[in-house]
Amino acid sequence: MAIEFVNKYFPWKAKIRYSLMLHGSEVLNLKNGRASIFPKIIDIFGGTKNIYTNSNYTKNILHENHNVPSTIPVEVTYLGVSQTENLSNENYIANVKSERFQLLSVGRLDDRKGFDNVIKAIGLLDEAVKSKIYFTIVGNGSDEYKEILNDLAKQNKVNLNILSGLNDNELNECYNRTNLFILAARNNNKKIEGFGLVFLEAAKFGVPSIATDVGAIKEVVKNNKTGFVVKEDIHELMKAIYNCYIDRDILIEFSRNCITNVQEFKWSTLANKTFPKIMVQKNEKY
Repeated sequence: MAIEFVNKYFPWKAKIRYSLMLHGSEVLNLKNGRASIFPKIIDIFGGTKNIYTNSNYTKNILHENHNVPSTIPVEVTYLGVSQTENLSNENYIANVKSERFQLLSVGRLDDRKGFDNVIKAIGLLDEAVKSKIYFTIVGNGSDEYKEILNDLAKQNKVNLNILSGLNDNELNECYNRTNLFILAARNNNKKIEGFGLVFLEAAKFGVPSIATDVGAIKEVVKNNKTGFVVKEDIHELMKAIYNCYIDRDILIEFSRNCITNVQEFKWSTLANKTFPKIMVQKNEKY
């Protein structure tokens, strides 16, 4: 926005051109949030040369909420993951049929992430199955919210462990130990799931996912291929968890697909699609 203020209030200067990368929630913020004042006083796309969004979902939200000039190309550039070479699911396959069934969620301890719904979904399972499931949440947040989740787990007789402040190696160990990644994100009018990078991080380890059909998540988790995408409903979550628990062979199939699918999100490949275009603009004159 600062660039557009310069373009408007310093007209004697050469107009600054730039590329814009949008990740999701800021699109809604410009429409209904604190930043909504800016479109009323400046042309928010006045100097924009290109717009890049992190998903088709974000692209659609952009067009639904803002009048983007047809002269500005809007392209999807997915977020990527590094270190995709020599990935293997051998460790996953070796442990997938263990009696102790490990579920993992990674994300900020926030109601929007739906950790409570995962706990409730596990709580609906038969006691014999539920006792074999161990749910780990990795994320930082308030002690108050941790207490809420721990109390909910006790009420539902769910094995829950919340870990905070892990370094990369410790987080990788969590991925290596898990049978299934799960994140039951909620729809939110102010913040959106513009992508879903944690699902790709899990896929690097050959770990399939269960996800709710929120935002752009289904562009990352391929339903019935790298996991299950379900409605935002605890009974649907429960069914998906149960199906994964009783059918480890389908998890092995999903795991193989995860290793293949994550190659499409290799960071160097995705960056090469975007940054050369940006660098070309550096020498253009307006």
